[in-house]
Amino acid sequence: MTNATPSRTAVSSSCEFIRKPPSPVAVTSRPAATRAGVSLNKLIVLCVIGFTACSLNLRHDPPIEEDVPSPYGNPSPPQGKKWVYVWGDEFDGTTLDQTKWKFPPTHWVRGTLTHGGYKINSRWSKENVSVEDGNLVLINTKEIPSLLGGDAMVYAASVYSRGLFEQAYGYFEARIRIPSIVDGMQAAFWLQQYGIPGSVEIDIMESSPGTDIYNIALHWKEPGDTKRRTVGSRPSMPYMHDGDFHVFAVHWHENGYRFYADGELKWTYSGTDGGISHNPQFIYLTTELSWKDGNAYTGTFPNEALVDYVRVWAVVDDR
Repeated sequence: MTNATPSRTAVSSSCEFIRKPPSPVAVTSRPAATRAGVSLNKLIVLCVIGFTACSLNLRHDPPIEEDVPSPYGNPSPPQGKKWVYVWGDEFDGTTLDQTKWKFPPTHWVRGTLTHGGYKINSRWSKENVSVEDGNLVLINTKEIPSLLGGDAMVYAASVYSRGLFEQAYGYFEARIRIPSIVDGMQAAFWLQQYGIPGSVEIDIMESSPGTDIYNIALHWKEPGDTKRRTVGSRPSMPYMHDGDFHVFAVHWHENGYRFYADGELKWTYSGTDGGISHNPQFIYLTTELSWKDGNAYTGTFPNEALVDYVRVWAVVDDR
């Protein structure tokens, strides 16, 4: 398989109502009042047609079939089903679309890790999020250690769709260029829900573990549990840190999950040990300190992760 991934497919749902100039019509001896009545009737018909056509935008009808993107690599939906594109962001503007994304609370400390024998603290900062050149930019910055009593502080970046878009089941996909592992930072694409029993943290991709593998994980609690349960996989992906974009995805269904990278199936989980969420969950796009390889203390900052797009499909009956 090739490592390169295609560029984004634009999604359009526009409606154009174009009125052609009427052809000349010869009017003979029809009375003026009749001519006025006919013209008024024509005008009413045209207005009705025009309103009906252009009201598609008001109803937010789905785009025509040819313009709807398909999951990368064309994975097969379940038998008798089909993918229906329901939500996404191509990041084509100049600012974050806050009808789709929020910033997590900035007081959330993401933890303290030790890199190369040095303690490093980290938290998310909304100032480290921007949209440029068709990408969501998640920037990582570092404060001078001497100002913090010898401990470095790394400010990472995060957005989530909590309260704006949440879905149970479907196909979730993002095209991401991850930061260099040498600099001790990771990117992550995951699904989460808070405060609802039975929800599961679904880590579609965490780039942290190393130079040639990445992390897939499910974290959850069963009733009565005091600690989280975890299952997962660390599939091989030697070209992940090649500086190119790569597509990560999950097909989440009622009985389990199928995880993909660049269209290749990487891990299947059937829920034999639990861990299947049946609740609507929201999307996270984040950067954080690497919890394995790399060294943020000696790494080069600022550095960044880029997200080209996020797309979501539902699975419906193929009728």
